[in-house]
Amino acid sequence: MAGPAVAFLPDPVLADIRQLADQLEAEFPGSLWYVEALAVGPAERAALWSRAALGLFTAVREGLNLMPLECAFVSGSLRAWRAEGAAAGAAPAAICVSEFSPASLTLNGAYRLNPWSKEKTAEAIDRAIKADAGERDARATKDLEYARARTSEVWSLQVCADIKKGRRSDAAQWTAVGFGLNVRMVGMGMHFQPLNSAAVIKAYRASDNRLIFLDWGGTLIPLDLPFYDARTDAAAGPGGGGGG
Repeated sequence: MAGPAVAFLPDPVLADIRQLADQLEAEFPGSLWYVEALAVGPAERAALWSRAALGLFTAVREGLNLMPLECAFVSGSLRAWRAEGAAAGAAPAAICVSEFSPASLTLNGAYRLNPWSKEKTAEAIDRAIKADAGERDARATKDLEYARARTSEVWSLQVCADIKKGRRSDAAQWTAVGFGLNVRMVGMGMHFQPLNSAAVIKAYRASDNRLIFLDWGGTLIPLDLPFYDARTDAAAGPGGGGGG
């Protein structure tokens, strides 16, 4: 447990954390290394990431947190060095990140979890720990590509672009979509045409091979991320061509 906030934690909270640590150590001897520190430097964190089997981030809400990207960068770099014969060691750390963290939208190779659900969190951890070396390598490679490409300059330009896109266009028609707390305003261009159901049904019935995309291109999947599919990595493995 690290960070300046450690010094300001209420005594009951700190006591609960220490009690949980003692219980874990008693039930699983040697499985927990618990340290309270006001700060952990980049070099120390890199050493931890390089030896970790799992990076677990369970924020229920947060702003910009670079720790998951830092873990991804170190783990992915070690994986690349091992592939080149420049380093030795186990498979890179798997990353489990809260779906309420911004990192869940950017790290395409991470396992997403709901920190409010103990069962879902346990399932994500179990999947990550039991993942074979091939899957870990594939996920680490994808996350490393993102971490390398997102420099401070690129990040700043993206923020400016998001701010610009956030301005409502006077030439758009705005409508409320969703229910309750999930309501959001969606803008449609003046020339937007709703889907012609009759035309879709006619084309569907007349075709033999059908490929349907729903909410593709930024609604459910970020535009700037490659879609993670273990099959593409398996096809590109030793002796694999990935054709078709």
